[in-house]
Amino acid sequence: MEYARKHLQAVRVCWVDRKPTECGAVEAVELCSDRYVSGRIVGVVAQDKGLEDVLNKLIDGE
Repeated sequence: MEYARKHLQAVRVCWVDRKPTECGAVEAVELCSDRYVSGRIVGVVAQDKGLEDVLNKLIDGE
């Protein structure tokens, strides 16, 4: 979460059951760390590949 606060940027969230959406980095961390929500996320795309990697690991439960 702290990393996301320091690297504010738009993140594209790709969903299983709806069109991709954009949100802020902090909101993306909240979505990806919620196990009920993250099960509906296919992946995320961010300009900062470090942040993208962290978010995708949260989705995968790592």
